[in-house]
Amino acid sequence: MYKKLLLTLLIVMALLSSSTTFAVNEWDEEHEFYPVDFLFCYNDHNSTTYEGDRGLSITYCNNTMDNKTYTLGADEVRSIAYATKKSFKFNETIMMTHSAGKEPKSILKMWYKNGTIIPELSLDSNSLTNEQLSYFDDYYNQRKEYIENRQYWQQSELQDSLDDLSYKDSKSDSKYHAYYGTNGYGIMVDY
Repeated sequence: MYKKLLLTLLIVMALLSSSTTFAVNEWDEEHEFYPVDFLFCYNDHNSTTYEGDRGLSITYCNNTMDNKTYTLGADEVRSIAYATKKSFKFNETIMMTHSAGKEPKSILKMWYKNGTIIPELSLDSNSLTNEQLSYFDDYYNQRKEYIENRQYWQQSELQDSLDDLSYKDSKSDSKYHAYYGTNGYGIMVDY
């Protein structure tokens, strides 16, 4: 009984710590941000002109406020496109937080100096306005692909965790099973 309780506690702690790992890496200090010289890297080519978000893997831009290069994911690129009406030119500096670690740093959050947050146009979101949806090449198909990929990786990650945590109790034939459904995933224990 003690082993089962200990294993359950370890699983809960592992799940809790994995969700807070990213938060530890964020740098909460605010920085002025005036992005210029965008380089959009698509799956098959690079461009200094925005060609939409389909096939966009990463974007680089320079910040005139600190003369550093930053990376932007597709969500942040769509957010800047939305905030600038696809001109990628701000009228004034904005504020941002970025990731910690080695250069180039990734932009995490952006907002105007008056405190208005620039919305993140993410495939995770299902509450976007029609105007915001127009900044996706094909939101509904992209979201479907995104969710399928996320489910696949969550399932793989869970199976890897299950393989690492599985053991056989000498007094019983305890078996652990991974399950995945539309409302999440977890581990089932047969006693």
